[in-house]
Amino acid sequence: MAIQIHINLLTDLRHILRRTLNNLGQSFDESTYLKDLIYAYIELERYAVHPRIRKAIFSREMLEAEDNEKIQHIVQISESGGDLSGFLSRNAESLEISDMLLFDWNIKHFHLDNYKKSNGEKRSSELVFFVEKDNELRFIKISTHGRFSDIELIKIVDRNWPKEVGSLNGVLGDENPTMNELKDLRKSGIQALISRDDKTVMFPLGGGYSTAGTSVKIQMQSDYIIKQVKAFESDCRKEILLHLKKQKISSSQIVHGFLSFSELGHMILTTTTVLNLEITGPRIL
Repeated sequence: MAIQIHINLLTDLRHILRRTLNNLGQSFDESTYLKDLIYAYIELERYAVHPRIRKAIFSREMLEAEDNEKIQHIVQISESGGDLSGFLSRNAESLEISDMLLFDWNIKHFHLDNYKKSNGEKRSSELVFFVEKDNELRFIKISTHGRFSDIELIKIVDRNWPKEVGSLNGVLGDENPTMNELKDLRKSGIQALISRDDKTVMFPLGGGYSTAGTSVKIQMQSDYIIKQVKAFESDCRKEILLHLKKQKISSSQIVHGFLSFSELGHMILTTTTVLNLEITGPRIL
């Protein structure tokens, strides 16, 4: 009788993500596809700004307008590693509304007031737009609600941090859409090409969006994670068989294993019963 290895890491991942999302207030039933759960988890992670020490960097435009003075309270929290979640939109903890600005140009925004400390008061109409990069918050511009399709946002990013914004090779742009036109294009799931003054076209910093209004980057990440889990399971099966052979364990035994994650998001397979083994895989979350 051949050794039976009972592991199914995709099923384990599905249970882990569904439980995690439910704990975050997102309701998914047992019939939800794994890829949809992965997409939802990554989307929420992209919306979030987790507590961590980050240096504040200002665009030249913000410094010239002295708008950096308006957000010193946010800067102090950022540079001390405090919690900035209350400055985000309330929608950052929800999957009901997609952030097309984030999907398109990887630009997030803070309100200038903390809704978690506002006692229900109406929020400030002013927003500060920024890009999160490693251990930096790169502040772009202070503006108001309704300016999420303002092409000047991505142009400021390109002028201040040109290495971050790639170009579409061999493509020259025409007249850029107006703010209202870009808003309508996003609603229709049509990716707009934004060009510089020299007509070169900027690659969408956030990866772009599909006709369904989903993030192309997150869809690709979801597919990649599934491939990584499948590959890790295959490697684990080989390693389990190798250890069983070394320890001369009977072929009639059944080996059970289950998936977990390290604090840094690395996959860990732990086996039970006849073989106590822990195998660490790549980071996927």
